[in-house]
Amino acid sequence: MSLVKNQCNIILPPGDSHREITEIEHSGDITIPHSFDETPPLVPHVRATKENNYIAIEAIVFIDSTIKRPKLLVSQLLSVNMEGKYQLQFFIHCSGDEIERLRENRSRVSYKAFTVKFDTKNTAINFPKGVTLEHVKITQTFLWNIDPETSRGTETVVLTTETF
Repeated sequence: MSLVKNQCNIILPPGDSHREITEIEHSGDITIPHSFDETPPLVPHVRATKENNYIAIEAIVFIDSTIKRPKLLVSQLLSVNMEGKYQLQFFIHCSGDEIERLRENRSRVSYKAFTVKFDTKNTAINFPKGVTLEHVKITQTFLWNIDPETSRGTETVVLTTETF
């Protein structure tokens, strides 16, 4: 896998199905008493549930900005984990223009929490032959920073009606 830089010299996340996250709401704030100039993003908190023919993702992401509603995108990548099992990776990110807008409005001591929702409807078309969403039992969700070394993610088991 090679990482691609765009015209703003920002490293783009892997995967495809770039689309804007339409359901996003401000969920609170976190204040960190010390100012860290280059603090990596905080790890997102994620719930993945198997619905009829798709996986629904609900994530809380923390963004160091005073912006009321950032314009976020999500990329999806099907991969195989170290145990040989299929997993979906989701990369929550934004455009170069939005990164600049967020940087211009950095708080430096307070993170805004946003609940974002998205799903895998119509995204299984890029799976290899014979692989379906039924094969996916684990997801990984990352809040993608422009530097992948400082991006943070979390692994989540996909909940089904049997796990409730």
